[in-house]
Amino acid sequence: MAGKTRGPKFKLDRALEARLIQLLEAGVPSSVAYPGAGISRETASDYRRRARLGEPRFVEFDEKIRAAIAKGRVGLLLQVRKHGNKDFRAPAWILNNAHSEEFGPKSKVEISLEQEAQKLLGVAKKALPPSEYAKLLQAYIASQQGNAGDGPAGTGEPDGE
Repeated sequence: MAGKTRGPKFKLDRALEARLIQLLEAGVPSSVAYPGAGISRETASDYRRRARLGEPRFVEFDEKIRAAIAKGRVGLLLQVRKHGNKDFRAPAWILNNAHSEEFGPKSKVEISLEQEAQKLLGVAKKALPPSEYAKLLQAYIASQQGNAGDGPAGTGEPDGE
C-alpha cells in the first residue's frame, strides 16, 4: 500500500468532461447533466468551487461548463424563435423549467412576497397600538396602489432598472 493515497477517486477525465459538455450544450439542465455524465451534483459543485480557488484544471473545466450552458440556452432560444409561428411549446417549456432562474415565471416570488407581507401585517396588528397599525396599513395600501415614481413596494426609491 506504500505510495497509494486514500480518499475518493478523482473522476474528472476528458471523457467525462466531453459527455457533460455534450449534454449541457444540448440544453440539458445541470441537475440532470451531471448525473447523466457520471458525477454527482456535489462533486460538480466541488470542482466549480476549486475553480473559484484558482486550481488550473478546474478553472478550465468551469470555463467549459459555463460556455456549454450558454450554448445550450442559446440553442433553445433559437428553437423557440424558429418555431414561434408553429409550435414553440416544447423548447419554451425546457427554458421555463430547466433554466427557470432566467426564463421561469416570476409570479411564484411575487406570491411568496405577498404572503409574507400578509403575515407581517397580521403580526403588526397584534403587536402595535390600533392607531399605529392603521398608519402602517394605510402606508401599505398606498404602496400597493402603485404611487407614481415609487420603486419596489412603495419605498420611494427608484426601481433600479
